[in-house]
Amino acid sequence: MKKFGIILILLSISFLASSQTKTEAKCSLWKPKTFCDISDTLNVPSALQCIHCTWSTLKCEKIEKKGNFIGVHIRFSSKTDSTFSLESKFKNITLIKKVGEKKIHPYAILWYGQEFDKDEHMIWYLGYMIKKFRAKEYIVKFKPNKPYDLIFLFRKAAQGDKIVIDNFIETEIKN
Repeated sequence: MKKFGIILILLSISFLASSQTKTEAKCSLWKPKTFCDISDTLNVPSALQCIHCTWSTLKCEKIEKKGNFIGVHIRFSSKTDSTFSLESKFKNITLIKKVGEKKIHPYAILWYGQEFDKDEHMIWYLGYMIKKFRAKEYIVKFKPNKPYDLIFLFRKAAQGDKIVIDNFIETEIKN
C-alpha cells in the first residue's frame, strides 16, 4: 500500500509539473503615438477572480503626464483554459534586463478600470492599473484558443530584455 501511495504522489507531482508549462507568447515594444491610442483589436483579459483586492487605475491622460514609459506588448493564446495570478505591486511580473540582468516590475498594466458617473452608475473603461495594486488572491483567467494581449508599462525596457510572469509566460522582447 505504501508503494501505491508513493507512486500516486510521484504521478501527481509529474502531472503538476507538466501542466504548468509556459504559454507560447510573442513580445515586442509597444510604441503608440500616445498611451491613449489603444487599438480596438487588443483583447485585454477581463475574466478574473479577486479576493481582498484594492487597486487604482489611471486614465491614459494621467499616465502621459507621469513621465516617460516604455510599453511592452505580449500576445499569446493557450490550447487549454489557463490562469495566472497577479501579486501585490506586480511582484510576479518581472522584466529582466539583457545587460546586467537587473529585475524591474511594471509601473502599470493596461486593464479595465471603473468609475461612477454623476448618477452613481458604474462605468467601465480601458485604463492602466498602477503598481499600488494589492491582493490576497487575484487570478486572471483565459479561454483556450483565443488570442489575448497584455500591455505593461516600464520605466526602462529594450529589445533583448526578457519578461517572466510566474510559471505562465517567459518571453524575450523582439521587434
